[in-house]
Parts: sequence; C-alpha cells; structure tokens
Amino acid sequence: MGVIQRQGFKAGLWMYSGVLLGFLNGMILYPRILGTEVYGYIQWLFATVMVLSSFSGLGIKAGLVRYFPAFRNSENGHEGFLSINLLIANAGLLLTLLILWLGQDVFMSVFRSPENEKYLEANYWLLPALLVLIVYFDVLSAYLAALLRPSITQFFKDLVARLITTLLILLFYWGIITEELFIQLIVGKQLLLILASYWYLRRMGEWKLRINWSAFPRAKLLEMGNYNLFNLLSGVGSQLINRIDSIMIPAILTFSENGIYSIYYFITTIIIMPYEAVRQIVTPLIAEAWNQNDQQQIKTIYRRTARAATAVALLIFIGIAANLDNAVLLIGPEIATGKMVAIWLGLGQLTYCVSGYNVTILSLSERFRWDLLVKFLSVVLTITTNYFFIHAYGIVGAAIATATTIVLTNGVYQYLIWRYFRMHPFSWQLVGLLFLAVLVFGGQYFWPPLPAHFLVDMVVRSLAITVAFVGSVWLFNLVPELRDAVKNLPFWKD
Repeated sequence: MGVIQRQGFKAGLWMYSGVLLGFLNGMILYPRILGTEVYGYIQWLFATVMVLSSFSGLGIKAGLVRYFPAFRNSENGHEGFLSINLLIANAGLLLTLLILWLGQDVFMSVFRSPENEKYLEANYWLLPALLVLIVYFDVLSAYLAALLRPSITQFFKDLVARLITTLLILLFYWGIITEELFIQLIVGKQLLLILASYWYLRRMGEWKLRINWSAFPRAKLLEMGNYNLFNLLSGVGSQLINRIDSIMIPAILTFSENGIYSIYYFITTIIIMPYEAVRQIVTPLIAEAWNQNDQQQIKTIYRRTARAATAVALLIFIGIAANLDNAVLLIGPEIATGKMVAIWLGLGQLTYCVSGYNVTILSLSERFRWDLLVKFLSVVLTITTNYFFIHAYGIVGAAIATATTIVLTNGVYQYLIWRYFRMHPFSWQLVGLLFLAVLVFGGQYFWPPLPAHFLVDMVVRSLAITVAFVGSVWLFNLVPELRDAVKNLPFWKD
C-alpha cells in the first residue's frame, strides 16, 4: 500500500503540475506567439498518431501490465518479457508504416486544402516518425508501470514534455528557431522521453533484453495474443472516440479552426480531471467487489462517486461558462467564434460524471464483452455525427457531435448495467445539484462585468460562484461525503 500511495501522490503531483504548464502553453503561448494554425496542426498530428499507435501497439500496453507478474523474475531478466513486447511492437509498426507509405496519396487527398497544404506537403514524414517514437515510449511506459513505477512516466510525459514545449515556444519567440524547426523539435522531444525512460530502467537495473524462449510456450503466447487483440480493438475504439473530432475538423475545415477547437477542448478537460483521478482509486475497489460478488458495495460506490464527481464537475463547468468572455480577452479575439464549443463539450464531460463509473463497472463484470460492442457503435456514431455536424455548424458542430455521442453512449452503458445488475447512480441529491447549478449560473448571468479589469472580474466572479455553490451544497447536505470528510479532519475533531 505504501508503494501505491507514494506512486499515486507523485503521479498526481506531476499530472496537476503538467496541467498548469499545459494551460500556459495551450491557452496563452501557442495562440499569442505561434497562432491557432500551428497549434491546430500539432493537435491534429498528435491525434492522428495516437489513433495509429493504438493499432500499431497491437494491444500490448494493457497486455504487458496484465501478464508481467507471470514472468516476474529479476535475476533472469523477467524472461525477456520486455523484448517480447518490443518485438510485437516492431511487427505492428512495420505494418502501419507500410500502410502509411502505400496510402500516402489517399491520405494527403483527404486533408489537402489551400490552408493546410503548406504543413502537409513539407511535414508528412513527421507522421511515421512520431508514430515510431510514441509506440516505443508507450511500451517503456507500460513496462515501468508493471514495475510499479508509473509516476516516473507521468513525470516525463506531463511535466518534462510540457517544459520542453514551453522552452521551444520561447525559442521561436526570440527568433532562435523557425516555425518549421519548431514543429520538428516538438516531434523530436518524444525521443528525449524514450531516452529518459531507458536511462531510468538502466538505473533500476531492469534493462534486460535476453529472451528465455522456454518461458513462452505456444499456449501462453496464444493466450496473450487473444488478450492483446481484445485490447487492440477496445483501444482503437477509445482513441477514435476521443480524437476523431481533432482529425476530422482539418479534413473538412482548416488547421486554424482545429486550433480554436483544441483550446476549448483543453479548457473543458479540466471538468473531468477529478473524475479521472478518482477512477484510479475506485477501479481496484470495484474489481475486488466483483471478485467477492458484493453488488451492494458496487451500488454504494456507484452512487457516492457519481454524486461527488458531479458536484465538482458542475462547479468547474459553471466557472468556465461564466468566464468565457474573460477567456476570449485573455487568449485573443480569434477564438471568440468558438465559445459555444466550450458549452457543448462541457455538457459532454458533465455526462460522464453524472453517469458515474458505469464503463468501469461493466468492463470489470462478467458482461465485459458488451464494452467492446458499445465502443464499436460509439465509433460509428461519432464519425457519422462529426461528418454531418461539422459540415453544417463548423467546430461547434464537432462539439455537438461529441456531446451527443457521449450522452447516447452513457445511456447505453446505464441501460446495460440496469438490465443485468439493477444498478443506477441517481439520487435526489444528484437532482438537487443540477437544480442548484442552474440557480447559481442564472444568478451570476445577470451580474454585469466589473469595470476594473477582466482578470479582476474573472477572480471575483469565480470566488462568488464557488462560495454560493459550495455553501449551498454544504447547507442542504447535497454531498454527504463532503461533511463526513470535513468532520474527520483533525482540527474539526479538536
């Protein structure tokens, strides 16, 4: 437990430090110094590669962590388990790189436009280069996670990588590097992450590549292959659902509009960050409850976490919606056309929180195969809705498509959980939280902007919203867990 707590604390520290840097880079430096076009191109590049890497990796990220305990043997180099996974990754990479080479003309025709052409023509080679770097880093990250060192990759990915990005933006601002070199170095920084992971593994004494083939009988390899295949399909589905908007916007519109969309997308991810952080805690609890067939415990976790996650998400969502005009003044007038993107994406993120950890509950149950089917249907739905809505409403249409997919998908998950297990996350407190959010947002809506400065208005407005919302939650006991947590604090007991 001590290792878990230490690693969890470090991972959380690096993650939230990275968020602050990400805010600085994505909200201020990128749009003000490089512009939304470069930012949109880089977001498209990474989104495309993340989808391709989920295929190239052949599902080994989950499989490596799942099967590592069966081969754990430090004296014998864990039977060369790292090398086995690197060989699998190489096979997937070769196949994907071949597809990219043969399909280059088709690929270029999908995304080519007068606005996009200068980036695509000169930098197509960055796509396979970044793919190779991402896949190798994913393998090393999964290996470090299996060795109970996940926080170090969080440090490299969330903190070091963003620090490098900040430095590169400043180098461009000072005229030391060109825009083209900046883009190339943004891709090249992934090589530093690989070298850092390699150095850390060597320092641990865990960089051992010799394979003990006798430890990998055919039956075991087939078992691992089946597991990896399931995770391959699930992983590709998840990446498509999460990234398809940033891929389709440049195909239909431009990289510049993708940059504006990406800014608002980053803002709304703050809504779901606490929810995702708690998922790491509740997942083993739900798994243990399923193992003991303790459905009452799962019901309790389901409702309590949905209530708490919704309260936090609503507070953040109100703060974002109330300060959109201030955000435009902070970032720049070029993003003003996309303010409704934040509202629609925010509603989608809220849906996750209101629905609780339904995906986790279903995927860890005996009905886990439904998860893959729902993801497949979600991919079809999100591609279809994005295509039609982007053509009709631009980047706001992409946000509507994303929100629609999230709402319908979570509805299906909730139906399946109710059908098979008679569970749901809803309670009267949840209804009260939603009603309170409407009242608080409505109250601040009629509050005119403060004349002093938009930053003063942002701070004062956010503080007022926080006091009104949190105070009402406490007064009406809408989140009983909040009172329990406060009453257990040492100074409260005293």
